[in-house]
Amino acid sequence: MTGKVSPWKLAPMLALFVALPLAGCMSDREALVVPEDDSGGLTQAGDVDESFLARLFAVLTIDTTDPAQWYADGNASPWFQYSTITNAESFNVRVTNEGRSAARNVQLLVAVPGDLPDVGWSVTIGSPAVVLSSLDDFPHERLLEAHYPWLPHQVYRNQGNARFMILTGPKVLPPGKTWEVPVQLFRGSTANFMVHFDATGWRAFSGPRADVTAEPPFQDSGERLAPGGVIG
Repeated sequence: MTGKVSPWKLAPMLALFVALPLAGCMSDREALVVPEDDSGGLTQAGDVDESFLARLFAVLTIDTTDPAQWYADGNASPWFQYSTITNAESFNVRVTNEGRSAARNVQLLVAVPGDLPDVGWSVTIGSPAVVLSSLDDFPHERLLEAHYPWLPHQVYRNQGNARFMILTGPKVLPPGKTWEVPVQLFRGSTANFMVHFDATGWRAFSGPRADVTAEPPFQDSGERLAPGGVIG
């Protein structure tokens, strides 16, 4: 016996390590709608994705308090594909831990297109509220800057041009609990204004089928929007 381990015996373990960061791609779940209650911002989670690898890391899901929110399928454009969509200007983003253990150091990624104009729009978020009204307020461009595992979120580089900021959340988010973040959007007459939300934490993140994109109507237009265009 030489004490050496055959490469063929290591192959299954290596395959598992490669598969873990891609776990979020395997879920076919639709957007979670968390029932509201009066528990001070923490609500109970809904159904849990039964995929073992998804439960292991892609355990955070995102939706909103907008009662008219809806879910876009794979036929939508990249900013809306497999995303919960809201056309509201004011709502709460809800990050829910559907895992079996606590999510730690939870953060919310808030992204806008990198080609927005310098003025004419704003994102007001958090409590106390922070007003973001310039691309300089969104300093990050790559998911690794947020310690977020590489997943096929096409809004981010290298496929997309999104820029994002990181909002710090709970140090501990227990299983089945939700972190709510108030959001107020001002679009004005900005043509390409969209806001995309993802969540991450220590060994926890939202997969690419469990995020939110917001596209409010133009100011005072009363228009209702489909992903990327007016429908009524």
